[in-house]
Amino acid sequence: MGHGIMMRHCDFCSRGRLRARREDLSFRQSSDLGWIEVRLELGIRRCDACRMADLDPDGDAAMEAAFRRAYTARKRAG
Repeated sequence: MGHGIMMRHCDFCSRGRLRARREDLSFRQSSDLGWIEVRLELGIRRCDACRMADLDPDGDAAMEAAFRRAYTARKRAG
């Protein structure tokens, strides 16, 4: 992963700048099939001072799509 693009100042600490980059993310979500484990690469904006992270605008949709893929794969596996 590269260093990313410098963006606006951090709204949380007001000291650092947000840097856009791609990061690996994994999470578990409960479903009617039990816990579904999901892994994806996601656009994140992270402050270079306080390390606060914020999802890119399409982050929620990307997480939902990754969950649906993992859920479908689990359902097919039986």
